[in-house]
Amino acid sequence: FSASNIADLAWAFATAGMRETALFDAIAAVDPKKLRDLRAREMAKALWAFAEAGVSAPAFFGAWTQSAMKSMHDIKAKELATFLWSYAVTNNKNHSMFMVTARERLAECLTPTEGTTDADMPERPPTWMARLHQWHLWAEIELNKPELMLPEGVAKRTREALAQLGRDEDDEAGENMRCGLLQMLTELGVNFEKDYTTPHGYVLDAAITANKVAIIMDGPLDLMQTDHNRMTSPTGSKMIEKRQLEAIGWRVVSVSQAEWGNERDHEDVAATHAARRAMLVGRLLPVGISGDPEATLAAAKAAALAAATSTVLPLAVSET
Repeated sequence: FSASNIADLAWAFATAGMRETALFDAIAAVDPKKLRDLRAREMAKALWAFAEAGVSAPAFFGAWTQSAMKSMHDIKAKELATFLWSYAVTNNKNHSMFMVTARERLAECLTPTEGTTDADMPERPPTWMARLHQWHLWAEIELNKPELMLPEGVAKRTREALAQLGRDEDDEAGENMRCGLLQMLTELGVNFEKDYTTPHGYVLDAAITANKVAIIMDGPLDLMQTDHNRMTSPTGSKMIEKRQLEAIGWRVVSVSQAEWGNERDHEDVAATHAARRAMLVGRLLPVGISGDPEATLAAAKAAALAAATSTVLPLAVSET
């Protein structure tokens, strides 16, 4: 395998949502000499794959970073942003010189030139700008390193990109689940705001602002299958979102599409509805949200009755 083949292999598995421990361990053990002639685009693909799969591999990151340092001025903004994002996701703090240099290059690239107007900006900011803002937040709220933070004007643009990405994420199935989840919160008497954008740029499916509780959905693309599908865990993209929300003081309640299920998968609609309500109540109570007491009690009684009388298997409940 060439270094390019290795980068493609890591990218393919991460894109498919598969974290095969043995595979990523083997890739991480590749001789650093193989990386000398690798292009920046391939380096970025490999680091993105490791970060998305939630694999830290400090020595591997170090080898790829040393190679990138030699061609820093030839690396495009997109690749630089991917490098920095991968450090933030894996909490890799060992490359300060590279990060400072990359930050300066990106600030230069993203600072509007004289005479530039909003009309000159892309209507839909690219995903890499949203990821770059997550790195900026990592430097600001997790590392407390102002020297790594983006200039205010650039950070405003990347924050808007993160918010736009949050508004664009749902597919049809995800939107159907979100509508059902929000309707159920209303049934439970919970006072919430939908599509709430935090000051840091994250868009929450529902926010209970009085208690600073964030309710977010985990779709199929937010979960990584580990070692032949024996278990699942959040992708790097989802991990950093939850980690940063918690770092700025939000208590995060997650509900996955796998737990929620599709209507066609459950014959007994009433039992399914009651089980979903019971699951949601079980997630909200530990963070101090009880909603309307009468509505919550009714949901618990309905769930207990459904469990006692229905032959439908209960919905899976995540441990996260």
